[in-house]
Amino acid sequence: MSILTAKRCSNREPVLYSLTNRIQNSNKKIEYRINNCLEQNCKTAKY
Repeated sequence: MSILTAKRCSNREPVLYSLTNRIQNSNKKIEYRINNCLEQNCKTAKY
């Protein structure tokens, strides 16, 4: 979706899109790791 909008924008803006995509991806990875840790901790003590 961001690729389609980037094509219509100026040359400087697609860089911004790729940067935000990278940040979002890294945030997802961190979130995933945190969730995995929480799940593993909860396996021993279920509420």
